[in-house]
Amino acid sequence: MRLPLTFCVSRDTFGVVGRQAESEPGEFAKAVSREFRREQGDRRLSGRQIAKEIGKSEKYVRERLADVLSFTLNDIEAFARFCGYSPEEFVQRIERDLPAPEPIDLASRRRVAPLTEDGLRDAARPRETEPGEEPETP
Repeated sequence: MRLPLTFCVSRDTFGVVGRQAESEPGEFAKAVSREFRREQGDRRLSGRQIAKEIGKSEKYVRERLADVLSFTLNDIEAFARFCGYSPEEFVQRIERDLPAPEPIDLASRRRVAPLTEDGLRDAARPRETEPGEEPETP
């Protein structure tokens, strides 16, 4: 994993400060870069042109087009507007190529056991308190 560096300059010091490591692009981030590459091919754009339009370096764009790192929301917005889309339209174009999400079985994700008649009776029954303990209020 790569650690981007940033320079710290103050009146008395000059040094390099490490930033938090960026994680490998996930499925959605890879779909974003696929859409960037699709637009790049359709419009016959160079990496240099994309970099200029989104205000980043060629290296920055190259790493993201190669799925080494992820584009930011600001990058997506700038590129979408350059291509003549709203950010929402651009994201819809990205989403159309994503696989449908797996259905979630909510019953299997239940964290609390289902309440039974006995459980209801127990819950409604007042709890005895120890001496000095405050009774629970409903």
